[in-house]
Amino acid sequence: MVGSANCWSAGPTFVGYWNDADATAASLTEGRYHTGDLMRRGEGDDLWFVSRKKDIIIRGGTNISPLGIEQAILGAHPSVEEAAVVGVPDDVLGQRIFAFAKLAGNDQDADVSRIVDNLAMRLAAYKMPEAIMVLDSLPRNAVSKVDRQSCWRWRSRPIAMVAPRLRQRSRCRPRGEGCG
Repeated sequence: MVGSANCWSAGPTFVGYWNDADATAASLTEGRYHTGDLMRRGEGDDLWFVSRKKDIIIRGGTNISPLGIEQAILGAHPSVEEAAVVGVPDDVLGQRIFAFAKLAGNDQDADVSRIVDNLAMRLAAYKMPEAIMVLDSLPRNAVSKVDRQSCWRWRSRPIAMVAPRLRQRSRCRPRGEGCG
């Protein structure tokens, strides 16, 4: 990301990970704690959060923040309640982008189609997800944040899905029976 930098903290803010000496050693350099956050400088001394470094998607050599795509999905249609974006390993591009959404209402197919159309106007082509999968709910971690990595493991449970690049719709059968 142009203009982004790793965030480091010095001082008594971090003493170590519970029962994980290896992770503690990996996150400390010369007494400074590497937070794993990427920041950019705003006007004056303002710092703006960009993303977690481990969440950055590297597609075709370009660093892409999932946060920006998630915000575009949320703004693409009023029925989108939540969104999550992950990078999935790919032999050609490094990673491919997949999105997950929780929608309000009953017209899932029509909403997903409109989301894709609106999203195409909001994002550069290289940031468009390969597919948007609609889930009943997005998985959460222990502190109630959306767990992006678990979303990818839940990919076999969509209630609707669309592949924006191909403009093909896939109607999904009840959970556990896959998509076709």
